[in-house]
Amino acid sequence: MFRLSPWLVDVKRYWFRDLPNFIRNLWKFRKALWGHRWGDYHGTLKFLEISLTDIANGLEKKGDGALDYRLKKVGKINRVVTILQNINDGRYCDMVDVELGGSPKISVQWVLISECPKLYEIVDTSPEEDKNFRKHYHQRVRELEESEWGELWDTIKGLSENQERDEKFDGGGLRDWCN
Repeated sequence: MFRLSPWLVDVKRYWFRDLPNFIRNLWKFRKALWGHRWGDYHGTLKFLEISLTDIANGLEKKGDGALDYRLKKVGKINRVVTILQNINDGRYCDMVDVELGGSPKISVQWVLISECPKLYEIVDTSPEEDKNFRKHYHQRVRELEESEWGELWDTIKGLSENQERDEKFDGGGLRDWCN
């Protein structure tokens, strides 16, 4: 029987597995790589979104384990991806628009500043009910953002070690998604 030398196996693995995988990953993450900046957490969340989408597709098509466990995992991963897309795309105002039936209206007026005749200030001339609606609208946007942010990290965290995995497994937990 013919055996390849160890260095030839490494070269073959590099050319036929590692290099094509690197090129696929480079293509998959190209947009996130291009837009990544060191102080921007949206870039990091975009990497996470792309990675989890890939994990969900792999689990759904060729994952190991029982079908019901895999589908629970895929459902949770898809929910996390949806939350990440909401955060990155800033969809919360659109969601609250649908929920409350419209966005807040504002009417402003440019008023000349008396101390300095060349400068103007913006004065809100909206009725009191529009101001209250605007306040309620922005509170609801913030509540929605915070609830989804908490759901995101609770889902990624998953069950704690002392909980029964078989009885209460809901598909959450990044550690369980990759196993």
